[in-house]
Amino acid sequence: MAKNLFLLLVFFILSNLSVSAQNIEITNSIVVGGVTSNSARFWVRTSSQALVNIQLSTDLAFTNTILGSEILTTTESGNSGIIQVAGLEPNTKYYYRAISGSNIIDNIERSFNTFPEDGTSSTFSFAFGSCQQSGNFLPSNTNEQSVFNEIIKYDVKFFLQLGDWGYPDTTDFTPLTNNYFAADYGLVQESYWSKFNKEYPIDKLLSKMPVDYIYDDHDYMNNNSSALTSSFYIPYKPNILSTDFVKMEINNPAGARENSIRGYKENMPGYRLENESRGIFHKFSYGNVDFFALDLRAQKSSALNAFVKNESTNLWEFNPPAGHTIIGRDETVGEGESQLNWFLNSLKNSTAEWKFIMSSVPFNIGQRAALDMGLFLQNVVISIEGAPEGTTAIAASFELADGWSGFPEDSKTILDFIKDNNLKNIIVLSGDQHNSAIDDGANAGLPEIMAGNLDITNSKTVTLFESFGLSIWNKGGHGLTTNEFNDAFGKVTVFGSDSVKLSLIDEFGTLFAEHTLKSEKVTSVARNNLNNDFYLEQNYPNPFNPSTTIRYSIPKDISNEFQEVKLIISDILGREVAILVNQKQRAGSYQVEWNASTMPSGVYFYRLSFADFLETKKMILLR
Repeated sequence: MAKNLFLLLVFFILSNLSVSAQNIEITNSIVVGGVTSNSARFWVRTSSQALVNIQLSTDLAFTNTILGSEILTTTESGNSGIIQVAGLEPNTKYYYRAISGSNIIDNIERSFNTFPEDGTSSTFSFAFGSCQQSGNFLPSNTNEQSVFNEIIKYDVKFFLQLGDWGYPDTTDFTPLTNNYFAADYGLVQESYWSKFNKEYPIDKLLSKMPVDYIYDDHDYMNNNSSALTSSFYIPYKPNILSTDFVKMEINNPAGARENSIRGYKENMPGYRLENESRGIFHKFSYGNVDFFALDLRAQKSSALNAFVKNESTNLWEFNPPAGHTIIGRDETVGEGESQLNWFLNSLKNSTAEWKFIMSSVPFNIGQRAALDMGLFLQNVVISIEGAPEGTTAIAASFELADGWSGFPEDSKTILDFIKDNNLKNIIVLSGDQHNSAIDDGANAGLPEIMAGNLDITNSKTVTLFESFGLSIWNKGGHGLTTNEFNDAFGKVTVFGSDSVKLSLIDEFGTLFAEHTLKSEKVTSVARNNLNNDFYLEQNYPNPFNPSTTIRYSIPKDISNEFQEVKLIISDILGREVAILVNQKQRAGSYQVEWNASTMPSGVYFYRLSFADFLETKKMILLR
């Protein structure tokens, strides 16, 4: 009798699941990630609790199918979950759909390609970008010109989202209130449901390719947030007599950091996290290419702690304390191996031909000159796109300090490590600044392509740098090779072991910047000892008063050990005002100081020439 009752109960449950499955719907985009040569992971969300699986096939008719590991979506998870699929073939296109029992609950055509086997050299492209207005910011463009629809037109194998995928913190109103979306795990979950909103144009992209993602400040905790605090300041003068600024650090709510990491792990179908205690950093490979995804929030020191008020001058100075870190060292929050040690060891041990660093903020060490300029002009009211009237130059310094330029100990450690270990073919992918540009490494320290305005108002930051004579992105971008400031993305093409092409493309399909890097010639361009190349650095400091230093290097010449070298200063009208070098010099690195104590404030140019090489840069003398 008991056995019959049990069978009836099982039959009743199965019958109800079968009936309910007919009413189950997929409420959000299905997201595929964590792709390898033989596996993939899928995030799904259903309209109510259900048993759900992913069905795959190499043809649209689904004549031969592969199933994933079925999951039960529950109320606790918002009826969402991640499905694992294994046993796939390398470098193969698969169509997939969601099913519940025998019922197909997703009728949209969806597909992706598995990756080649590790170590396989191939030609392929991928796209990336950051900063898009989903969730609490309404999308600015939902028509067919959407930047996401433009990406689909290219044969890219996957998409990398480098942070600010939505702005869930915009409802918090900190520091006026003590609200933090990350303090409530339910709101963290909702931020992912917002990212994967079917009504947002990225839905179509997600149906065509895998995605990998790292959060930045707004989708981690708050604007300019660090591991344990959020930084706030008033960047404008409350009244014309004020010469001070309000700067504060507010402790993040208990558990908020852990909620952000947990939310990523449970709602992003990505790769294995290397050390969840320290953050979401991870690594994956596509054939002969390695990708290192960094977490630059969950280990980060407070950026504003690097600024100290000089009580005698009443001016802010940039003086980061020892161990001031954006990537995370042994002393930072968490247990086990630090992100810095993991990253350096992984770079050194990588046998891949190309290595890409996924950085949510710009690495470009040339931005330190802009940070210093903001300090120099800190009480001067300047015009910054989108900033309140009366904003002073110190605001630029505070904002730039949120990126790698505010953490010189970390960037120096990494560049020195790369140089000391003779590591090659390392390229940075970055975002955050709401515009896009490329540098070959001469200013950035490593070759870098920044694409930070997928779907958000362009900040025109690069244009602002240029207006002050800071040319720190030398291969084009917004305000450099185009005067249009449309939404844009980065496209990277790897040509096997030969070369990599970096491209910036806007939402209308216009290619506005491009640069190709050849294999074995890509390394750290902190050129202290690179005597086989020529290079003219940006003067430092810039602006300056009254002295500045100019560094350059002279290449080897097998036909003539010495070369005639000239370094000449001219004013804005082209008149020579100083000759710093006019002599024969051996191959090597040099630095020259110019004392402009007798010169008026203004813009000056310095020109280096020898053999067939000629380069000119701009600098500013401010008194």
